Amino acid sequence: MIEWDTSNSDTQKWALVYSGKDSLPFAQSAFLCRTDLTNHELSVIKNFTSMFEKKAASSVENPILFIGQKTARYPLWAQMERCIFIPTISELSQCLEKYNPSIIVLEEIDAASAEKIRNNPKTVMIPVFIVNDHIRDEDEIKKLLLIPRVIISNRYIAQSEEFASRVNALLSGDDILPADTGALVKKAILYLNKHAGTQISRWKLADFVHVSEDYLTRIFHKELGLSPWEYLSRYRIYLASQMLVHTNCTVYEAAEKCGFQDQAYFCRVFKKITGVPPGKYRANPENSH
Repeated sequence: MIEWDTSNSDTQKWALVYSGKDSLPFAQSAFLCRTDLTNHELSVIKNFTSMFEKKAASSVENPILFIGQKTARYPLWAQMERCIFIPTISELSQCLEKYNPSIIVLEEIDAASAEKIRNNPKTVMIPVFIVNDHIRDEDEIKKLLLIPRVIISNRYIAQSEEFASRVNALLSGDDILPADTGALVKKAILYLNKHAGTQISRWKLADFVHVSEDYLTRIFHKELGLSPWEYLSRYRIYLASQMLVHTNCTVYEAAEKCGFQDQAYFCRVFKKITGVPPGKYRANPENSH
């Protein structure tokens, strides 16, 4: 039997226990945990693992760490004054001697780096965000499905108010989806990225993920702060905006290539998301919000 009094344990001790929870003989031992969590906190805890995750989330109020970037592109949730930056994952251990980040952000689809972060006792419970313009590498996504506490998103969506609200909720101690449930969301994001230029029906997306439409919508929103269809619209508008700025295609052609069959509808959605109509965006993309 293992007995642990958590009342005087700091975040690092919680991380060390959490990182070893699946190893032998720990996993096969009876475990008596004396905790200082309140009755309200205990009431929303589903199991032993979620207790660790809830405690860790509420204990961390430290910088957002970007790996491989020199600037943050997400002013709604990653203001420069609350961010730190390191050039490569090899600098992580040195960085952790000084900082205990609340979130770690990778801007490449890099399962190996995510695995290194998750295997470090100091970062085992810290959420990892992986953001990229396009998410289409099936092999890397399959590897990421096995790594807990990792959220992936297209960069354009990560700049939205909805995503910022989700980040702020996590920073305030909200739960992250379990790994197996989060894997379903990652599969859906991969599908949306690969098929954004085609007509995507709700039942086809849900069938690809092997869950019901309602359940997928629920967990998707929980993970990212948007429904799958809001996410898809934003990604399609991003693709269209790039076409308008970097090619000579017409507004109609951009709409059609990005999965919109109705040009009028495309223009309404484009203005709602960017703040300006497609023509004005092409003339001055810096005026978008």
